[in-house]
Amino acid sequence: PLTPLTPTTPAWQLTLPTGKTTARISLGPPDARLPGPYRFAVLSDIQDAIEEFSDVVDRLNQDPEIRFVVSTGDLVENGDRNQLERFQQELEPLHCPYFSTVGNHELFAGQPKDWAELFGRASFHFEFKGVHFSLVDSASATVHPTVYAWLDDWLSTTDALHRVVLTHIPPLDPSGTRSGSFASRKEAAKLIKRLADRSVDLTFYGHVHSYYAFSNGGIPAYISGGGGAIPERLDGIGRHYLTVDVDPGQPTLTVSLIRVD
Repeated sequence: PLTPLTPTTPAWQLTLPTGKTTARISLGPPDARLPGPYRFAVLSDIQDAIEEFSDVVDRLNQDPEIRFVVSTGDLVENGDRNQLERFQQELEPLHCPYFSTVGNHELFAGQPKDWAELFGRASFHFEFKGVHFSLVDSASATVHPTVYAWLDDWLSTTDALHRVVLTHIPPLDPSGTRSGSFASRKEAAKLIKRLADRSVDLTFYGHVHSYYAFSNGGIPAYISGGGGAIPERLDGIGRHYLTVDVDPGQPTLTVSLIRVD
């Protein structure tokens, strides 16, 4: 415990070469750019189950192979700053980093600056061991035109071993029985075509509190909303997350369902 001490804050000073006005800085563990097998997890939709979230963290910590967790959002019930800070506290025992875009529940409090201050950007991209991850904000059942431009740039890299895209709301509902998809089917088709044209290997969605494995535009797709939010009735799924195994010697990524309950 650091209280009442003040935690150390890292800081960097960058000196640009003469004639340069911009620079690109990469931060990561020493092996971030070295090819090799590893595992990451996908976990979303905790919402009002924050009291029991420690069970999920304990289960994640039992797997030392997981390098980080990525999430499609709905971490809290209404996006209130106190809830976001509480979620950060619940993450402290987790043995690996946790990266997330926003879900629709994060918008309920109407304070996007709180998310930005505590968690950073809602749409962002990073690379780890040759796999490119693009997390896209679709919390309003649409994607902003600016984010589409970012996504085009993120997916334009030619050196990617695999391309993985995560966003909260599925463009199209695989069951077709609920309004768990984009507000516009035309936009949904536009996004799926974009992903297919740019050779995305895997897509992950949340929002629906269950587990579905399907295909969109020929791309393997998974809905995983098992972080603890009120589950879809009679589906027999319960709380869960996904693990994804990356092997540079294999052409595909291996996705596994991990049950917490």
